[in-house]
Amino acid sequence: MRLTPEIYFAILEIHFLELPKFRKARPALSKPLDRWLIFIEDLPKEVRKMVINNDPAIAKAEELLERLGSLDEVKRYYEAHEMAIHDEVTRITGAKAEVLHETALKMLSKQMPEELIIEITGISVEELRKLKTEDLKQ
Repeated sequence: MRLTPEIYFAILEIHFLELPKFRKARPALSKPLDRWLIFIEDLPKEVRKMVINNDPAIAKAEELLERLGSLDEVKRYYEAHEMAIHDEVTRITGAKAEVLHETALKMLSKQMPEELIIEITGISVEELRKLKTEDLKQ
């Protein structure tokens, strides 16, 4: 049987997990979802081991994670992926700051009140003064 989007979505289950609530509750090892959440969470090894020993699917997932974790290529890929995400966030943050500074400079050139510039752009008084100083140097 070939899985078409219609069939796939008919059998797909989506669970939204609120981990903060789970951390406060007492998990029940009798519940499969709780066992998976224990496996996902960074809980004591003894608790995690109980879950792995009591659930073959989780034991298989643990085995797979151990195999993947031991592969240097997978580790390098994961680290490169994490670094790429971090770099993208840094680029976006820098671009947003640049846009705010450009907006503030345009507002200053239109002789708008500093209070309004600070309110609209969200930059601090110190940042605005620094921008004014840098703009005068150019």
